[in-house]
Amino acid sequence: MTDYPNGLLTAADYQVRLQQAADSMVAATQAGPLDAIVPACPGWTLRDLVVHVGEVHQWARANITDLERAPRHTTVPPSPDEDLATWYRRCFDDLAEVLESTDPAAPAWTVQPSNRTAGFWSRRQCHELAMHVVDARQAQNAVTYYEPALAVDGLSEIFDVWVYRRPAWRVPPVDLAAPVEVSCTDRDARWVLAPTGSAEPPEYEAFGPTPPATAPAPAAAIRGEAAELLLMFWGRADPSSVTIDGDAELVRRLLDSRITP
Repeated sequence: MTDYPNGLLTAADYQVRLQQAADSMVAATQAGPLDAIVPACPGWTLRDLVVHVGEVHQWARANITDLERAPRHTTVPPSPDEDLATWYRRCFDDLAEVLESTDPAAPAWTVQPSNRTAGFWSRRQCHELAMHVVDARQAQNAVTYYEPALAVDGLSEIFDVWVYRRPAWRVPPVDLAAPVEVSCTDRDARWVLAPTGSAEPPEYEAFGPTPPATAPAPAAAIRGEAAELLLMFWGRADPSSVTIDGDAELVRRLLDSRITP
């Protein structure tokens, strides 16, 4: 667990960035083309991407408003004759209204065992949408951008949330034989990932973004700008975009085993 397991920002700060990302997604949807291929999501077009994000917004909203049925909620795709940007905007606005009107400390169903509150969804949806805006821009061969300060929080979120998850996409377990440091070159933030020795999640624990002196000594380090590190861990950038020091094989095995969906 990192120094700030519930996030480095406030719920209101996440919601501001979430709104900005939604505006970008609407603009990308309107610009099209909707049949553009999304490089990071094999088999998906831009239309598929937008539908996915809109339905995730519906699901996240229901995990706050309908705890009785969470997380088994039904989502509703756009009708064949419905304008996709208009449909997406409605999905987002419905989510934003619930996030803004709900106490962040209110109970909610989440995928983070240590944080079962509505505030979780402001953080998770902020990163979900920001990453999918990157997907949309890559599909359009446009310049991508991820705010560095938000990227630092996104790295912490990986180590706060996904360390506990092992759905079908993450088999076998995370391959981490010795501690590895993840270090931002453009921000004062670094984490030491250390194996727990467990075959079940969490298979590693994270110390950071200001590791204590007692953190294990790393056998290797992955260094790069915060956004490049985040995009790499989420499969949106090649490992060649960052620098690897120390045991390169250790890092390769970690990255090949995937620590994100």
